[in-house]
Amino acid sequence: MSAARIRAEIVVLARYGPRGASSRLRLYQFIPALEGAGFRVTRRPMFSDAYVAARYRNPAAALARAAGAYVRRLGQLATLPRDAVLWVEYELLPWLPYAVERRLFDGSRPVVVEYDDAIFHRYDRSRSAAVRRWLGDKIDRIMRAATLVVAGNAYLAERARSAGAQRVEIIPTVIDLGRYHRKEVFSPDSFTVVDSKTGARTLAYSDVTEVRKQSGGISTLTWGIIAGAAAAAIIVGTVVVKPVLCDGGAGC
Repeated sequence: MSAARIRAEIVVLARYGPRGASSRLRLYQFIPALEGAGFRVTRRPMFSDAYVAARYRNPAAALARAAGAYVRRLGQLATLPRDAVLWVEYELLPWLPYAVERRLFDGSRPVVVEYDDAIFHRYDRSRSAAVRRWLGDKIDRIMRAATLVVAGNAYLAERARSAGAQRVEIIPTVIDLGRYHRKEVFSPDSFTVVDSKTGARTLAYSDVTEVRKQSGGISTLTWGIIAGAAAAAIIVGTVVVKPVLCDGGAGC
């Protein structure tokens, strides 16, 4: 029997479903290649796509879905195939002590843990003394017990090594360029603005400094709207998009 058949099943214990950027880029996008190599891969995310969608729109609904996520994860852990390789994103049960997860890191099966973010600092640098005391070394203990730690950068890899990890590999976060296509309708050298008097108008970036308000031209109000939209984009990018891409506060 081949080695591929002996260890033919991988259970992906992801933090999120496909809508979670960290899970999608660090785990899910590699599944087709693994399946092509002969592995049978099972996805078992903790937090649903509905939770991700509700996180910033409906905090009350997100809280309810987060509670359901813990129930879901406990059910997943109770029904794990005996001989499967476990591929874990971060930890199994956020904000619960390592002792709750320890039995799955007993060396009876291969366990790969995945980190693209310094989530250990949520615990060891928490403002809560109780969190620092009970959870401060949780991620270190997981790293030390895992068969393999996959780190997204050198900082995370060094943390794993200092924690006593058996094996550490650095794999930066990447994207599959074949899945993304440039929309040719957008020009990289110009942008379009819409003015209430003149309608749509395309401007070259190089000509922006030469724009002057003329009769029938772009009004001060329109430029104010453009500036406001740009400021809003920066705020949204900082407050919403960046935390999602960095997996900030998931389930926390």
